[in-house]
Amino acid sequence: MKAKVIIIGNEILNGFTKDTNAHFLINNLLKNDITVDNVVFIKDEIFTIIEELEKSFQVDFVFLTGGLGPTNDDVTTNALNVFFKDKKPKLLNNSVGTAPGLWFSKAGINYFAFPGVPAEMKIMAFQLFKTLFNKVDKKNSFLHVGTVGIRESKLLLVLKEFEKSLPKNCKMSYLPEIFIVKLRFHGINTEEEVFIEIKKKLNELLNTHIFSFNQISLEESIINSLIKKNINISIAESCTGGQISKMITSVSGASKVLIGSVIVYSEYAKEKILDVSSEIIKKNGVVSEIVVKKMAISVMEKFKTNFGLATTGFMGPLEKENDRFAWVCLASKTKTVTKKIYLKSTRQNNILFTSRVILNELRKEIL
Repeated sequence: MKAKVIIIGNEILNGFTKDTNAHFLINNLLKNDITVDNVVFIKDEIFTIIEELEKSFQVDFVFLTGGLGPTNDDVTTNALNVFFKDKKPKLLNNSVGTAPGLWFSKAGINYFAFPGVPAEMKIMAFQLFKTLFNKVDKKNSFLHVGTVGIRESKLLLVLKEFEKSLPKNCKMSYLPEIFIVKLRFHGINTEEEVFIEIKKKLNELLNTHIFSFNQISLEESIINSLIKKNINISIAESCTGGQISKMITSVSGASKVLIGSVIVYSEYAKEKILDVSSEIIKKNGVVSEIVVKKMAISVMEKFKTNFGLATTGFMGPLEKENDRFAWVCLASKTKTVTKKIYLKSTRQNNILFTSRVILNELRKEIL
């Protein structure tokens, strides 16, 4: 079965609002064996919406988002009324907002219109799919594998022969992120034993680079391991400015393992809060191995935790490429691991990269 997605909104086409609805619909429709043939983005104009609806044939479903509200630029309902000649639609409950969704049928095609607000649309679509597709036997199945600390180019080499050996009804995709590469296996009428064998082979080939065999994040997998092993941590952040703490506390159960964290952005804060002496900073520089080591050990001791994590660095943007680097440190009572990393992206990406590097060091230590 096939579908078309129509995203309506001037604010999206003007670049003021980032669309996430299309990705959500595509992903969840595929899980229900519905393939999205095309996605279009159009303006809040009645004639434009009608024109796009008239071109929507050779599909089983059409999903529209945006333009159902009460403001002057919300014209989707009017366009649908014209297209369907004032035929009354079924109303889809909106438990979050005020505008209900609309369900029309015409010439064997089902048309669903949702509000454009993602928080509303996603709940409504989720409930609809559960009702619409709950009795359908699924032929599509997926396996998601999270890897960290290995580049996509290296993965391609390591998995070259493995990929060739996959069954014809199982396709593999590489989804690179910052310091992370996700592997997705899409099976059509694939037996569960196939995925079990894939997991086994990947464990042999990638070993400790794998952090999950489902869609949980790196930080969630770390939190789960820390809880299971009754290990706690503390964090001292300089260049990452609270990013690591944010990632950790975004996971349910973080309070069981994160005892405390501090943002010691200035030299003054490092001296007063973590007792890093001004002489050490002056002699070695604030971004140095000895300073990050002192930070990690100090935060561990002050919070009385099993591990202390610390970061210090130049996040950019800077004029000289070689000035973009950071030091990270993971300290325990028996071992201290430091790492110098070179940064080549935007400031925001560099902060995330540095955060994931130190979290990966923690993950490796608690395996």
